[in-house]
Amino acid sequence: MQDFAGVRFDLGATHSVLLNIAKAIEVLVKQVNAEVTIKNYLSNPQRGYRAVHVWITSKPTGRVEIQLRTQLQAEWANTFEKLADLTGRRIRYEDEYRPAHPDLQSLRANLLEISDRFYNMETSLEKGYESAQNGLQSITATSRAIPVDPHVHRDRAKFYMHMANYELELADTAENNNDTLKALRKLQDALTGPPIESEQIND
Repeated sequence: MQDFAGVRFDLGATHSVLLNIAKAIEVLVKQVNAEVTIKNYLSNPQRGYRAVHVWITSKPTGRVEIQLRTQLQAEWANTFEKLADLTGRRIRYEDEYRPAHPDLQSLRANLLEISDRFYNMETSLEKGYESAQNGLQSITATSRAIPVDPHVHRDRAKFYMHMANYELELADTAENNNDTLKALRKLQDALTGPPIESEQIND
């Protein structure tokens, strides 16, 4: 069955948020007796492509697809799409396909590596967010009282210093991500052009 409609959301969100949105859509749609399938391509990418897809199927209309992606995943997908415009669509759908031109082979390999790097970074960030949130809840849950235990306040100070360093690390990560996004957009412009090949090189 082919999709008759689709919508895509590129969000500044973590993986768990994307999955929670998909599950919320599933709950709502099932209330109108439509079938829902959630496809998780985050940890199981399709030739580098990572996202969460929600398939909504009803008769007789057919299937609607909702795509949920992070901002990094979205820019990666846009770049790979430009590469597919040059090499032919097989690069998107066939695992063993390789572009004939060596430079395009290298570019494909680099983009797949970037996809993995994005995924690992996003996964690591999510774990960091959860750890920081748990720590903040523990600190703020402490009752306000006249200070009599110096260890409590020294431990708090250590935690806040750790959080300050964590925020500085996030600032560095944000700068790196912005540089990567700019580089991908520049690459998209460079890849804009007529198709140059449709050959396959066997491994």
